[in-house]
Amino acid sequence: MAGSLVDLSAAGSPLPSQRVIDSSIVVEWLAATFRSRSVTLPTPTQIGVARMVRQMQVERVVGLVTSTSLNEVFHYVLKTSYRLALPNHRDDLLARYPNVRRHSWEHLFKARSDLVAQVAADLDRVRRLMVTANLLVLEPGDLGPIPSGRTLDDELVRTMARFALDSNDAAILIEARRAGISAVASSDPDLRRAQLDFDVYTWL
Repeated sequence: MAGSLVDLSAAGSPLPSQRVIDSSIVVEWLAATFRSRSVTLPTPTQIGVARMVRQMQVERVVGLVTSTSLNEVFHYVLKTSYRLALPNHRDDLLARYPNVRRHSWEHLFKARSDLVAQVAADLDRVRRLMVTANLLVLEPGDLGPIPSGRTLDDELVRTMARFALDSNDAAILIEARRAGISAVASSDPDLRRAQLDFDVYTWL
């Protein structure tokens, strides 16, 4: 069944009662939520995402986050936390990687994996914020079988090929199908190609 492309920047764009929210939306929303810590102004996409989430709260519309998207969001929080911590752990990095001229967050993660325990507090805060914003995680029990009857690996390859997507984006669409949802919101231009089968809500 053919889908559509819905421009969320248009005034009065309706929101479906349920839709899958891509990780790009959650990341942009988090960036907008914590922008007070930054000297930079919010981007147009961040402004649009924040407006959409407020509309969801007012209209009591639920946004469903797949396990793949949740993993991507948590990875973003982990990576950001480690990047911010880099200046505070120069000695640890030099001791572990004395020949590396420029250390990355991955180097710090390898040198100080114990910092994840501190990041966990940030992850818990993100979880609570998501609930207040009506961004709810799809649990395994919410998913039915793959509608096509194919195995997961076969369906993943076919979905990647049909929409020219990477494996994570394809996995998000598969989880949406398994939840019986055909509406997807994303700020990722790549997912616009899913309009072949899905109603894609985005900013044009």
